Amino acid sequence: MIQKRKILAQDLDCFLSEYLMGGYRQDRSSLTHIEIESGKIEGFINIEDYFRPSDGQFHFTVPLSLLWVSQLAIIYACLDNHLSSKQGESYLNKWNIVCKKPILQTHQINIKILLMSKRKFKNNFVYKGNFDICNKSFYGQASFIFPVL
Repeated sequence: MIQKRKILAQDLDCFLSEYLMGGYRQDRSSLTHIEIESGKIEGFINIEDYFRPSDGQFHFTVPLSLLWVSQLAIIYACLDNHLSSKQGESYLNKWNIVCKKPILQTHQINIKILLMSKRKFKNNFVYKGNFDICNKSFYGQASFIFPVL
């Protein structure tokens, strides 16, 4: 059992993840293309550069999954609402992810979102969907608030 005590920040450095403390900023990724149809968007991501962990191998991370699922949801909502550009800020409302197995590839990382519902509330749409990254290596549910201006 851990006893309650105060520990100064400098004494915690040995426990901190180099990736979480800033290494993630080295990750650079790009969208190569999408495939879209009513109720579904699928994006393909390439990793251009990345933080080198102690094993030297790329690991697709939860922060990258959050970034790309969010970006694909915004693209889907813009096209679904016949917009020529993003107008206003979209907000992640809920996020649930399961990381079943590591994603180590750096090219053509496949991310699918299947729309489960779309509802209008005042000046927003709320989109809910299921996402799947690399054949359920990572998967989950998310909802987004998309403004209608």
